[in-house]
Amino acid sequence: MITKSESNYLSDRKYLSVYVAKNIEPLQFIGNDEKYRGVDIDLIKIICKNLGIKPIFYSEKFKKKEADIFTSISKNEFELDNCYHTNTIYQINNYVLFHNFDESQKEIKNIYLASTTISQKLLQKKYPKADIYVSKMFKDSFYKFKSDKSSILVYNNFNSEALKDLSVKNKEHYFREELFAPINVEIYVRNKNTTLLNILQREIYILSFNNEIVKIFDKWTNFETVKINI
Repeated sequence: MITKSESNYLSDRKYLSVYVAKNIEPLQFIGNDEKYRGVDIDLIKIICKNLGIKPIFYSEKFKKKEADIFTSISKNEFELDNCYHTNTIYQINNYVLFHNFDESQKEIKNIYLASTTISQKLLQKKYPKADIYVSKMFKDSFYKFKSDKSSILVYNNFNSEALKDLSVKNKEHYFREELFAPINVEIYVRNKNTTLLNILQREIYILSFNNEIVKIFDKWTNFETVKINI
């Protein structure tokens, strides 16, 4: 049930300013029509619609001080001392694929990166002698990896179904390991705004209970595992 302070807060607000990343597909990105799109964008749009306020998205760094909220995908661009976040909404798991177990123990020369959620700096630190090649098309990364026995393929659970289809089609078997820790995705509020935090947390819980979050995932991708932690 909404509290009096929450009701007063919403009655004074006509919009919610949201800082987002430009190119973290399919979470947050700018489409060919120059509009913000992705899983997180749809999630915030639904929350704002239910609250009767308008979301205003922007990605210009000089405007980030104006943001009311941002997700953990963008948190590295903020000082987090005065920020609170919701419970984890979903997780991103990143994986590394080897041609076989023996290859995983050898020196890697090339990395085909099919995930925009992985830091290239972390990859370079883990595989300092490898060259990194980035492609937006998962199939391109997969086929380059397939023909290069000294390489690995790095991807996330947004690509799992596509990989499963390609692997079956090519009758190949590979060795997979999880790469780094899972990325927890939450919504952050600035300036220790506990009123807004409580509003968002309740709306997220309702969306999760009604399977709306899963529907958003289904729109953008096929998850191997959708893990909701409300």
